[in-house]
Amino acid sequence: HFALNAANLDAVLGICARLDGIPLAIELAAARMQALSAADIEKRLSEGFGLLAAGRAAIPRHQTLRAAMDWSHDLLTGPERALFRRLACFSGGFDLDAAERVGEAGGVGAGEALDLLTRLVEKSLVVGERSAEDRVRYRLLEPLRLYALEKLTESGETDAARERHLAHYAELSERAYAERLDATAEWLSSLEREHDNLRAAIAWAGANRPSEERRLVGALAWFWQLHSHNSEGREHLRRVMERGLDRSRDSARVLWGTSQLAAWQGDYQDSRKPAEECLAIWREIGDPREIALALDSVAWSIFFAGDAPRALALFEECLSIARETGDERLVNRETLNVCQILVALGNIERTEALASEALAIALRADRASEIQVAYHYLADCALIRGDAAKAVGLYVESLRAAIRYGNRMEAVFELEGGAMSLAGIGRDAKSMRLLGAALAEREARQNQVTMDFWERLKQRYLVPAEQRLGRVAAEREKNVGRAMGFDAAVAYAYDVDRD
Repeated sequence: HFALNAANLDAVLGICARLDGIPLAIELAAARMQALSAADIEKRLSEGFGLLAAGRAAIPRHQTLRAAMDWSHDLLTGPERALFRRLACFSGGFDLDAAERVGEAGGVGAGEALDLLTRLVEKSLVVGERSAEDRVRYRLLEPLRLYALEKLTESGETDAARERHLAHYAELSERAYAERLDATAEWLSSLEREHDNLRAAIAWAGANRPSEERRLVGALAWFWQLHSHNSEGREHLRRVMERGLDRSRDSARVLWGTSQLAAWQGDYQDSRKPAEECLAIWREIGDPREIALALDSVAWSIFFAGDAPRALALFEECLSIARETGDERLVNRETLNVCQILVALGNIERTEALASEALAIALRADRASEIQVAYHYLADCALIRGDAAKAVGLYVESLRAAIRYGNRMEAVFELEGGAMSLAGIGRDAKSMRLLGAALAEREARQNQVTMDFWERLKQRYLVPAEQRLGRVAAEREKNVGRAMGFDAAVAYAYDVDRD
């Protein structure tokens, strides 16, 4: 008597996705509907294979999944079984390095994982997938992963395997953190690819190794900020904060993330205190690079709260510290931060000079994050001057760079900038569609950031466009944009000549 409806749709879709669309596995899950809701089934599937195990009353077909898995498992050698069950630690796929780190222990010697993994692929117990970049990732279909997890539990190796899994992803996150200014786009892509594994590592550390949870969460805060995982990141940070912090670098990173993610969700009052505490810890530690980055988080919290002159003074101090370090990337970052405050204060001549210089450096080094903000501030200057036609192209270039390194939060501002620019040249319908798409993405990402100068620009350009169209027509066009979906909206913004 089950009926699909709005209340259970997401859970049903989750079940089908989790079971990789395998009909028999889905049928076994559906058989539990007599006792469980769809949401209960989805939750219990994450806990192990037992939910899919056929009971005594099961029809013969329902017994084949367990029988097939048992038969395949029985045919494996001891080392193959050991690697197979340890691979259950992974969520969302893994690469060879990760498989070696987690799999090579008792029964699996150093250097054996590749051969064993190859045999598991040949026996269809592991799937190997090659990307367009010629990168191979592996995964277990979810029913097989749940079965392997059951075997891992029976073996008594769960904690040891989870320890190795945590160690691998903690080290990966530390490397990403250390190189986040030098290889931003590459690390953002890598961390996004491993996000499910990072979540799993954080969850296990939270229950078993709280200090490692703090280390891992602190190292990932910058990733959550730039890839717009604001709500999820804040939840991880909140749990760590509630356990208490010390005066370590890991705690400083947690405080930085807490400040930044709060600011980007519009909680400016919750942003400043952790930023100042973060800065105090880094001053005690004495790391000039981290001091500059912590100081700029204080400056951002002050700017978002509406005090642009005070924020400018702090960003100028950040720039001075950055120059003392001799780190070109840090200097360019802080130069662009100064540009943000200058453009907000209406000093477009100095903004254009600094942003143009920073853009040339960023283009030469091919650093997408700097390219994005440099184009954005130049576009802002054009819009303030009233040169909307020039601003259109600059915002499109900024959008391309934001998409390239995966920052959907910044992409929202580029869509809004494009909407204002198009309104400025009389293309009101497309302007409203881009505005609608931006509003939809803001809501989806819980991005509540507002800036006084940006709101004034919206009033200047978007309100007249709405008036020219009329309230009903303007709302209709915004709804078209809302319904586009983010990727389609970005493609629509790129196609400047299309109305």
